Amino acid sequence: MQTRNVWLWALLPALALAAGNAPASSSAGEAAAPATVKINFGKDAIKPTPAQTAAIRRAAAEDIKEFNHPEQGGYAVALADLNDDGRSGLLVQYDDMAFCGSSGCSGVIVLATPHGYAGEGIGLPNFTTLAVLSAVHHGMHDLQYNGNSPIWKWNGKEYDVPGSMP
Repeated sequence: MQTRNVWLWALLPALALAAGNAPASSSAGEAAAPATVKINFGKDAIKPTPAQTAAIRRAAAEDIKEFNHPEQGGYAVALADLNDDGRSGLLVQYDDMAFCGSSGCSGVIVLATPHGYAGEGIGLPNFTTLAVLSAVHHGMHDLQYNGNSPIWKWNGKEYDVPGSMP
C-alpha cells in the first residue's frame, strides 16, 4: 500500500512577515482584524520544518501514541497567527483512522512562543476544513469548522461553543 504524505496548506497574512516573529501592530490595544481565512488541509501541501515537526510530536505525543499507523506521519499542518502576536502557530489535523470519523479528523493547535512552540497543544474537534475568523475572544481568533459549524470561541483556556459548557 502506498503511503500518502499529507502536510500543510497555509494561508494567513502573518505568513507575509519576513521573519515570522515581528509584533502585530495595534491601536489602543486592538489589532486590525484580518479577513476570514479558510484552511483546507488537503491542498497545496508544504513540508513542516524539523523544529515544527519536533514541536508537534512533543505537544501531541499522547495522541500520536494512539495512531493506528504512526510511521505514516499521521497529520497535516497549516500555519495561522491565532493570537495576533506576529508568530504563526501550528494547526494540526490528524490523518489517522484512530482520530477520524464522518465529520472529519480531530487535531491540535501548537502555539508559537517567543522561544519556539508551546509544549502542550490545544485540542480541536473533528473537522474537514477550518476557518480562522476575524473576531477575537480572550486574545484568540474564533474558529469555524467545515464551513457551517457554530462559532468556536476561546474562553481563556480552550475553544468551545458558547452556551455548550456549564
